[in-house]
Amino acid sequence: MIIQVGNFWEMRFSATCAYRFHHRHLEEVKILLWESGLPVAWINETGRQISRIMERALTCRWSTVM
Repeated sequence: MIIQVGNFWEMRFSATCAYRFHHRHLEEVKILLWESGLPVAWINETGRQISRIMERALTCRWSTVM
């Protein structure tokens, strides 16, 4: 799971294992994820707010078959 935290992105592998990187490295990480063969889903905020919570929607998904 990758979550945006301010100007950084945090990639979580478990509750105790995470990797944080600056947003300027996101394109490089996208390439690494694509090459890893892992299924990936990108979820972005839509700009619509529901009960003080920003709505999120699936914007891109890929899954490679090995």
